[in-house]
Amino acid sequence: IVDDVDADLGAPAISPDGASVVFVRESLTTPEDAPRMTLQRYDFGTSSVVDVAPGWDRWPIDPVWLPDGSGVVVTADDDGRSPIFVLREGAEPRRLTNTNDAYTHVHVSSDGTRVLALAASYLAAPHPVSIDLSDGTVLDLDTSIDRCPLPGTLTEIDTVVDDGARVRGWLALPEGASDAAPAPLLLWVHGGPLSSWNTWSWRWNPWLMVARGYAVLLPDPALSTGYGQEFVQRGW
Repeated sequence: IVDDVDADLGAPAISPDGASVVFVRESLTTPEDAPRMTLQRYDFGTSSVVDVAPGWDRWPIDPVWLPDGSGVVVTADDDGRSPIFVLREGAEPRRLTNTNDAYTHVHVSSDGTRVLALAASYLAAPHPVSIDLSDGTVLDLDTSIDRCPLPGTLTEIDTVVDDGARVRGWLALPEGASDAAPAPLLLWVHGGPLSSWNTWSWRWNPWLMVARGYAVLLPDPALSTGYGQEFVQRGW
């Protein structure tokens, strides 16, 4: 139903009334041009395609319709997090969550009042939460799983590099580290390369090294997602 020679299309979600389908468009790359991801909507009646959030400088992931069909819920990397956003055609994207978490596996309740999802960050492994769609209040759901204490502390840092761009990251410090007792530093550069250090990982877990006495710096340099298209392009 939709064929775009300049992009790959995926993550389709059919509207509750069956009249349209939203999907993620990822433009094909060239040696000069980085990819760009946008949310598009195809109308079955008119066979037309429109950009749901034109000009929005973030990359939407896994769209889910609101039950009344008035909008779509997505996640998108943003400044070292991956919040939930509500997108409605003709309106500015609304950031629903304002925590330090990255959200995945998003579902909207049938009455349209809540979002259920998994939340994770470098402070906590993935855990289920309920989010109020009206004000973004996040409630942890009881899973009777004890969260083990972390062997250190997490700090957010940033700097301005030579060309004036801001680069930020997370710094995990072992207990007792200070100016008087400095810790050896490990620099962890993420792969992808189009990604962000913004969520818990069992495979690349900095706390394993923090427990051995290392400070671990996880920066989001150029090519990282969540800082706008220009930030990706400058690294490309």
